[in-house]
Amino acid sequence: KREWMSGWDVLAPQGAGLFKLLILAHRAGARVLGFRDRRKLHSLLGASEFPWDFPDTVAGRQEAIGVEREALEREKKTPPAKRPNFGVLGVPFPFRPDWSVLGSRNS
Repeated sequence: KREWMSGWDVLAPQGAGLFKLLILAHRAGARVLGFRDRRKLHSLLGASEFPWDFPDTVAGRQEAIGVEREALEREKKTPPAKRPNFGVLGVPFPFRPDWSVLGSRNS
């Protein structure tokens, strides 16, 4: 339902009066969710969210680069024997899509 997306967004650092915020939200009848939960909710509702759903913008490209960097760091921390071989699996761009190849006829 679209009514889930209406309301206030309150951003607070982790641990900054979270208990008091939850009490206030409960008394007001509000629903509390985290940032990742908000993205999942937007996805389920079919609503686009900036910059994740706009990869052709500057902010979308910067976000994709940041996500790729984090994924590569996680990949480096994984033992080599536990990493998937993306070449064998046929995944040419495992951490960030190459949009120029996606639309080409040779792909």
